[in-house]
Parts: sequence; structure tokens; C-alpha cells
Amino acid sequence: MYHFPKSSPCCSHGTKDTDELKLLFYALPTLRKELEIEQGKENRDQNKIFELEAAVQFTREHYDTVFTTLEEFPDNHIDFGTLWTRFPHHILVYSSDQLGQGRAYRVDYLDSDGKWVGYVESRTLANVPQFSGSKSIHDLPFCPLSLHRDQDGVQKQLIARGSKVLSLKGQHLQGYKGHALAEDKDKYGSVKLKKFNSHGRVMIDPVTFNEIVPNNSIVPQIPTPLIESKLSDDEKMLLNPLASFVGAFAISRLEPVTWNDAIIDSLVLYQERKDFIRDLVRHHAQRDNTSAFDDFVPPGVGKTLTAEVVAEIAHRPLYVISSGELGETSSSVQARLMRAMELAETWKAVVLLDEADVFLAERDDDSLSRNAITSIFLRHLEYYQGILLLTTNRLDSFDEAFQSRIHF
Repeated sequence: MYHFPKSSPCCSHGTKDTDELKLLFYALPTLRKELEIEQGKENRDQNKIFELEAAVQFTREHYDTVFTTLEEFPDNHIDFGTLWTRFPHHILVYSSDQLGQGRAYRVDYLDSDGKWVGYVESRTLANVPQFSGSKSIHDLPFCPLSLHRDQDGVQKQLIARGSKVLSLKGQHLQGYKGHALAEDKDKYGSVKLKKFNSHGRVMIDPVTFNEIVPNNSIVPQIPTPLIESKLSDDEKMLLNPLASFVGAFAISRLEPVTWNDAIIDSLVLYQERKDFIRDLVRHHAQRDNTSAFDDFVPPGVGKTLTAEVVAEIAHRPLYVISSGELGETSSSVQARLMRAMELAETWKAVVLLDEADVFLAERDDDSLSRNAITSIFLRHLEYYQGILLLTTNRLDSFDEAFQSRIHF
């Protein structure tokens, strides 16, 4: 978890004895306390006292130079050679993640894959370049949580955020504003996380994301799930503060969606048309999502705005698909359209299929490929149980099979 240059005397992973001696150094305050307790008893265990005294004396003598150096520095100051003394095994460490959120780490930390919560493999937290002279522990990329200037406040914040992580398991539509992370391949094919700006609504759904992009670096593998109700406050502090779908989003920037039903008044439409849209959405909701409706967006109205309004008054996420994303062959359209419809039904989303001309075109004897695409789309339309909005500039060339399915 802690990564220092190999030249550092504080972390040269040499012999096993060296690591065990460091454990003695970390345990010195506990050894002294145990010795004091044993010496205060009426029935003292002399063998135990002898062993404790020997351990204390040996540790003090072996690390005499280290103690001398530490005593010369102001409180919470260290030099590079004594950096290791502030980071015992398994302590909680405070730092910032890639999106600037304060975060608690340990050699192992907790994460959620959307279904389960559990410990995941440790990762390098931060690199500390070698420095000269002394430095405050607070000026390092990370510091022990116990030495944080606002330890109590930070702990409360991390515990509250950990509880929020647990509440976002499954599928949740959330508002978001700020930077997020997405996987990006460099010219050598290596996958790295790259920042992008997100402002709007996001669907948090790591389970579905893992199905779409298996073996991604965002959703963790949970080898041994834990019982959430039994998580301690320390374990809640260790929960990964990134929620995932398509990218990783800062938990602290996610907010519940506030729906605006009055937004339909902003549409430049006749009132009867607005009432018609309201009635369709209301009818679909009352039918418990067992029926579908498809709507044609007329020119000059604002396609995206109309779709946003329908999604808003339906209290649903908006899923925008361009016809170009579905491909040009019948096989690609079949596979991608099926996946898109599955996602839309999973999220109960309003779908906007932009530039749908190729799917709606009237079938004829001259284009078998186009006929196949139209037939595939019609078949999926028959089985789709959600709200689908279509945009086209060629209303006069609709295949007659669509006429009974679409509201104009």
C-alpha cells in the first residue's frame, strides 16, 4: 500500500528479521503499558515482566538513532529515513482519491460490486518521492487518520459516506455535477482511468456495467462477501467512495433527483398536444408498465427537449440512442438493438431513438438488407414494454406496419 523509493532505508524489504523488528518498534507503546500493568499487580508474573523489560530495552537500544532523530523534530514532523515509523501495519490512512474526495485506506479496503460488499485486493495508494530535511506528516500525500487535524470530523464524514455507498447498491438514478473517471486505452493498449466532466443525471448500476464491460478496472471483484448489517464504523470508512456505471462517479457528488413536472410548459406546442403527452405518460404508469407507447416528434419542436420533458414527467431516466450506434447490417442492428432495449427495460427508461429513418422506411423489393432491418426493428417494437420516442425527417416514407404503433 505504501510505496517508497527502493533507496529508502525505511522500507528496504530485506530479511524477515528486519520486518519483525519493525513490528517490535510499532508495539513499543503497548509493551510499555503491559509492563506497567503487570508491575502494578499484587501477584506479579516475574517471567512476563522479565520478557517485557527485555523487549522494551532491546527495541529502545536497537532503534536508538531513530528515537533520537524523532525527538529532535517538532510534533508530527519526520525526515525521509524515519517515514516508516508513522505507518504501522493495518492502520487507517487518510488521503484523496482521483476525484479529490477525502478517503480512508488500509492495506485492504472495502468495495461494492453492486450486489455484495467485501474486501478487495490492496493497491498502491501513493508514491512518496524522497525528500531532504524534515517535513510535516500533514504535507505528505497521505497521513495516518489518527494524526489528522480534524480526526473526529473526518471520521464522521467517512462513516456517513460509507452508509451512502451501501444505500446505492442496485440501480439508482442520481444527479451529478463534476469530474468522473472512465476507462481509456493508450496507444499501447494499456487501460487507464481518464477524467471527464459530467453534468446531469447518471444511472448507478455496477452490476449491469460489469455485464456490458466484463473484466473492467472500475467494478471490483468481491471474493468473500460481508454481511452489511455487521459492518463496523471503521469498515464503513474504508468503503470505496466511487459509484460506477460507464465510469466511476464521486459518491459525495451524487444527489437524489428532484423531478420538475411543470417543465412540460416550456415546450412550444399547442396545449392539446401537451395534454396528450401527459395523458399518454399517465396511462402508461397506470398500466403498471405492461403497455408501450411510441411517439413521433414533429420538426421544429426540439427533439431532445421533448424527450427530456417526457422522461421528466414520467419520472424516468432518459436513454438516447443514435441510429448510427446500432450499425448498418441486420446482424449488428439485431444484437445492439436487443441490448439497448434490455437496458431500457432494466432501468425503466424513456428511450429517444434519433434519426430513425432507416428503421421506419417502407419495405420494397429492391433492398433486402433494408427490409431486414425494418423487420427486425418492427419485431422489437412489438415486444418493447416502455416509452419510445422516434425522430425522423421522412414521415411520408413510413412502412405501413408502423402506423398502428406510433402516436403522431
